[in-house]
Amino acid sequence: MAPYHYVQLVRFMQKYHRGPGGSANFGDGNWVQSGLLCYPKCRLGFVAVGPVCWASCPPGFTDIGVGCQKPAAYGRGVGRFCVFSCNCRSDEDRWGVSCYPKCRSGYHNVACCICSPNCPSGFTDTGADCTKPSYGNGVGRSPYSVATILEITGGVLVAALLLAATGGMAIAYFGTAAVVIPVIVPVVETEIIEGALFYTISLL
Repeated sequence: MAPYHYVQLVRFMQKYHRGPGGSANFGDGNWVQSGLLCYPKCRLGFVAVGPVCWASCPPGFTDIGVGCQKPAAYGRGVGRFCVFSCNCRSDEDRWGVSCYPKCRSGYHNVACCICSPNCPSGFTDTGADCTKPSYGNGVGRSPYSVATILEITGGVLVAALLLAATGGMAIAYFGTAAVVIPVIVPVVETEIIEGALFYTISLL
């Protein structure tokens, strides 16, 4: 479809562009919906929250959003006083003048007397929690085909917003008083008219 200035695009769609509807076909099914938009599936071990993929918490940890709360730590006693010619045994760690039992597998010592669970690889240990690693997952796309959006909303373009970080994309909001559906669209031209920014968007 040829691009139109967004004000002209509303009139064009209302008059001509009425499709049969139906959900968008994302081909290989590697898309998931988060909120009002769909994003590529995250890598194994990550979960999409909007445009960000966050690592999943391992078993035994509690998901607290951007982090995972660790299971309970445990104490390793008051230690065994050991100075001068005294050596700690192979199953002990030295801390100051005392020897303490080594922490169990999957735990590490915090100061002398506490064994805290290890964070998974790639997570940041903040003490009681592990901060999740994450990565951006794009700007998303509407779960509906263009034809469906126009059928539901009557082709009324409520607003459009340039996405400066995406290199020539905008998010357009089509809707009625009952429903508003966002869709990511390419920006094919921008111009300044009497100090105001105008841009042309295209429906693919």
